[in-house]
Amino acid sequence: MFKKKQVIRGQAFTCLNEDKRPRAIGNLVTSIPRTLGQYNDEHANFNEGNQADGLTIYGGHLPRDTFPINNSAQGPNVNQTPNSPERWKEQFNALLNICRDRDLHAEHWDVHFCHEKHTQLQTNERSKGLKYMQAWNDFRENDDNAEALDILNYPNPARNGAPKIVLFGMSLSGAFSKGAQALLHRLAEIKFPTPLTGGSLSYLAARPRWMDWQMRIFQRNISNVVAKSIASGLRIFRAYIPKALPMDCAAEAVDIAPFIRHSQIPAQILALGSSGSDSEDEP
Repeated sequence: MFKKKQVIRGQAFTCLNEDKRPRAIGNLVTSIPRTLGQYNDEHANFNEGNQADGLTIYGGHLPRDTFPINNSAQGPNVNQTPNSPERWKEQFNALLNICRDRDLHAEHWDVHFCHEKHTQLQTNERSKGLKYMQAWNDFRENDDNAEALDILNYPNPARNGAPKIVLFGMSLSGAFSKGAQALLHRLAEIKFPTPLTGGSLSYLAARPRWMDWQMRIFQRNISNVVAKSIASGLRIFRAYIPKALPMDCAAEAVDIAPFIRHSQIPAQILALGSSGSDSEDEP
């Protein structure tokens, strides 16, 4: 399902574009790779660095008849093969032609999570960036992609034709990667643009306030998802743990360290009690 957002002098549409979860609602029926690369027969997809998780179109929208969206949890028709190397290549070229004819700009984004320290986000982001860069270099060196390269150079002249990729990382503790922070900052500038003429400076305060609100939404959703998973795991763990110590374990404990019963009455109280009893016997 396309999400419509107003931007300066145009529109933007965002949709899921993941080949790993074709049954996800809102996902493109035929996912569009960022670049055509080496096909992995074992996993039935392109190697990592070619396929992103989502797609954003600036300046217009994609025709729904040419780029259908999955609107059912059942996914695409099982009798059809919407995701195949031939279909991916066809949709890739179709997207390039539409962007050229309608003066649209495509932006791919990759979402990744980390359950370790927030510093691991930067390591993961650098690794993903290198994989996308290597995939682009392989695509550029292939002579069969000469026509596609000519089209890509038109909307992406500053990057020598390389399609833009946004890396959005977040740890389970709520920290955001530098790529995620840069994306939110850029969206805040689009939502609250700088006035062409002098006047109010309220946009400077509105941008960080909007970014803070969006970050809280992300953190709340992640917290809800993680908390539910942890609670479910704890319920399963408690259902299967023994309620009492097994007798064989108790026997082993006796063999290892014999049980010694200690009196709960302190020695000083016993001494006082014994002295008092002796005094009562005296005449």
